Amino acid sequence: MAHRTGLFLNDNLEYINMRGMKRYFRAVIDGATRSWEQNVVIYSPEIKDCGQAKYIRALEWHGKQPLRLNQAIVSCLRLIYRAKVLFNAYYTNVKSTASQVFTLYDMTPEMLPEYFSPDYPGHRRFMAEKKRCVEQAALVYSISENTARDAANYYPHLDACK
Repeated sequence: MAHRTGLFLNDNLEYINMRGMKRYFRAVIDGATRSWEQNVVIYSPEIKDCGQAKYIRALEWHGKQPLRLNQAIVSCLRLIYRAKVLFNAYYTNVKSTASQVFTLYDMTPEMLPEYFSPDYPGHRRFMAEKKRCVEQAALVYSISENTARDAANYYPHLDACK
């Protein structure tokens, strides 16, 4: 049976102890559940109180999330709950026709590339995924005005209304 929901919150932060990002995303969850209550689905490995929102515990293994498996699960759950908006805590490869929202935490790798090895495959994959997410997002939040300015410099082709 398909359910209707407006907002699907995907806590896809790989490490459960990513404190600053976790605090930020917890604030997003708190605000969303206060405003939209039962119209919110939360997929997270940890949750305190989500009121009338639907909570689905994300898979975890030794303090980490199996990201590829969780991405596939989120894609399926988003269809089941027919969420119109998918808000991801971090850059992800979730396949979805829903409008996706991401947060830019910083632009350090783009602005200071000399501190990051371009030969490291993980860095190249991360940068490609981040760029894809930002360019395809319906909305991008910036954690600060400075990050927003840096993003505008690095992604001048993006619509500023995003």
